[in-house]
Amino acid sequence: MNPIDQTNTNMESKPSFSDFISFKVMITPMFIKIIYSIGAILISIASLKVMFTGYGYEMDGMYGAIIGICMLAFGNLFWRIQCELMIVFFNINSTLKSIDKKSDKQN
Repeated sequence: MNPIDQTNTNMESKPSFSDFISFKVMITPMFIKIIYSIGAILISIASLKVMFTGYGYEMDGMYGAIIGICMLAFGNLFWRIQCELMIVFFNINSTLKSIDKKSDKQN
């Protein structure tokens, strides 16, 4: 591979509007990170509410605290796994695109 080809592969071109319209550029991974943060905050608030008030459940103090702690730990863990799985799908897509570009350049 000559030096000119190497410099072209290292430079990322900015996506154009037509790339967004034709779905060549994915913007969802950025939104998934924002949605994850909002969801984690909401799960934490809901679990704290259950922990201290037993809100929405017929629980006395200790049971509410246990359920709230479980919601805090497992709810956030489950939410993180779901968001990571969505991002993995987009990473697979970008990896396949880069493999496809490399194979086109070699042919």
